[in-house]
Amino acid sequence: MDAVDSLATRLDKPLATLIVSQDEGTKRFIGEALLAGAALYLLKRYVDKYLEGIGFDEIAKQHGRTTATLLQNLRSGSVGQQDLQTAKADLQKSVTLARSKPIDGIAKSSASTVVVEMMVDAGALRGQANDEAAKVAEAAQALFGA
Repeated sequence: MDAVDSLATRLDKPLATLIVSQDEGTKRFIGEALLAGAALYLLKRYVDKYLEGIGFDEIAKQHGRTTATLLQNLRSGSVGQQDLQTAKADLQKSVTLARSKPIDGIAKSSASTVVVEMMVDAGALRGQANDEAAKVAEAAQALFGA
């Protein structure tokens, strides 16, 4: 099982619904494919911020744009299996780049903070967002090999 699938099985479904639902008035529980998409988005968001924290600012911005597009596609319901595979490949490129430098605690903290704030902005309670961000960070660290 890869990190995305592992995170998807542990991710709080109501919180994932907040992330991928576009319309505030019609939040619906999501299926397994969108749950995996939410997990993938969260990992990409974490890794993008981590890359920025270790000095890959321009690459982080480029990857951040593809991550934002993934979220837009998830929210519009227009994400397909090929889109998810492409996003996973993009995540793997980011992880490979991150592995080229030693683990950085400040970058990890910044990445977790960005994920927490994104969840809170989506409507999560801060405690819930902290718990779920810890799961994202754990999955990301597994990807980094640390």
